[in-house]
Amino acid sequence: MSGKTGLTIKQVNNWLCNQRRKQDGRGNEKDRKRRLIMREEQLRKGISRSSVFSQSQLKLFEQYHFKAELAEIGGSSFKIPYGDLVVQTGQDRKKIRDWFSKRKSKDRKFAETMKNTLVENEVNVPFETNTGPNLETVGYDETSASKFFVNSITNQPPNELHQSLSKILSSFVFPEDRV
Repeated sequence: MSGKTGLTIKQVNNWLCNQRRKQDGRGNEKDRKRRLIMREEQLRKGISRSSVFSQSQLKLFEQYHFKAELAEIGGSSFKIPYGDLVVQTGQDRKKIRDWFSKRKSKDRKFAETMKNTLVENEVNVPFETNTGPNLETVGYDETSASKFFVNSITNQPPNELHQSLSKILSSFVFPEDRV
C-alpha cells in the first residue's frame, strides 16, 4: 500500500489504525475528552504542572500584563518586552507570546460578557432625569458626611483619575516607578 500511495509505512499504519478506531467508536472526540479527564485528574492530584512556566515566571508575566492593562486604561501604549522576558526566563519566545495572547483573549471574552450583562441591565433600569449621582444608589443617605467624598470624586475629570490610578497601581507592581 505504501508503494501505491507514496506514503511511508508508518503513515499507512497510522491511517489503518485510525480507521479501525473509528469503526470501534473511539474517534478523536472521545480521545479528546479522555485526555482532558486524565489531565484534570493529574492536576487535582498534583502530579502534573498546570503550565510550562514556573510560579515566579508567571508572576512576572502577570506584572507585565497588569502594566499593559493600566496603560490601556490610561490611553497610552505599552509594549511587552518579549526579548527581555526570553533572557530572564530562558523560555521560547513563541511560548511567551502564546501565554500573553491567551490571556488577552480571556480578558476580551470577559469584557464582552460584562458588556452584554451591562446592556441587559440597562434595558431593565428606568430612565432618570437627574444628571448627578444618586446617593441612594451609591449607598449614602442625605445626611451622610461622605456626600463630600462622592462629590469630589464625580467632579474630577476621568482622564486625570485614570492617570493617577495607573501611576499608583503601577508603583505597587513595579517598585522602581514609585510615585
